[in-house]
Amino acid sequence: NTKLDNIPEKDDIYKKFNLNSNNKYCLFLFPKIRKNFTDRDILNIYSHLNKLGFKIIVKTRPKDPSISENLKGDYFVSSDIYPNESLELMKISELCIISSSSANEETTFSKIPCIDIISDLRVWERNQYLLDDKTYLRIENNEWKNMSFDRFKNIYEKLEKKDSDYFNKIIEKYLFTHSNSSEKIFTFLEKNHSEIFK
Repeated sequence: NTKLDNIPEKDDIYKKFNLNSNNKYCLFLFPKIRKNFTDRDILNIYSHLNKLGFKIIVKTRPKDPSISENLKGDYFVSSDIYPNESLELMKISELCIISSSSANEETTFSKIPCIDIISDLRVWERNQYLLDDKTYLRIENNEWKNMSFDRFKNIYEKLEKKDSDYFNKIIEKYLFTHSNSSEKIFTFLEKNHSEIFK
């Protein structure tokens, strides 16, 4: 997958986003579907993250609905550009929170623990094969809303830590071994379909 190519080094990412490398970050990929929770529900999760020592980076895309100022966390990023800024921010964060998103593939590749707070109440699930309660776990919509700090902390502490060797097993199992995909695609086309370059 070409979106996994060309992720900069950590120092360059901290500099790009003007972030302090001494802080502990949680990347919060803000939910696209927002009718099944309130601002208060999200702010409750933010308060738990702050108590655990996290600075919260809220990430959206320009095509997503806008969010109010009080939901923008400690740092706010709205982009959909290459290199993939979600992957960049995963590289320097210790935890990622998603909401009914397929970004759990990206968190696996980035070796970052992921909590999925469900906001989309569809009966089918995305990337269920990655669900293992060690690197990626889901909290149902009726559970994460109004969740206590102790319960949230307990869930977080059961997760593998960032860059744990356990991630390597998942990556090998599901072949998330991407390296220079763009170059490989270009080389293949150049070799097998040279007419498109004329």
